[in-house]
Amino acid sequence: MAFGDEFKDICGGTATREPFASQDAYGQITYDSSEDLANVRLVRKHQVVRTREGDEEVSSAQLWIVESPFPSVDERDRFTLSDGSQPPILSIERHEDEAGNVSHVKVSFR
Repeated sequence: MAFGDEFKDICGGTATREPFASQDAYGQITYDSSEDLANVRLVRKHQVVRTREGDEEVSSAQLWIVESPFPSVDERDRFTLSDGSQPPILSIERHEDEAGNVSHVKVSFR
């Protein structure tokens, strides 16, 4: 069994993603239709991550997405986690396998 298959075995959770659509002059964000993500793993641990702006912040939860096709996650997207919370995204990491294909995406939340 390959590492990716074993990793999928421990990723039996679900989450919902609403892609960022637009932001008006008052800062009000609108989202596109939601999509359910299967084969995710939510890990609640404090971890220092680097944001897109280069700042270091402490993440309280990370969502590992291993289901292909992988969504093109944006820091302005909104996720609803299994406990119903919608924490803001701090960072997004796309991990590749030895062939250069995306093997999983890690989304870190505030």
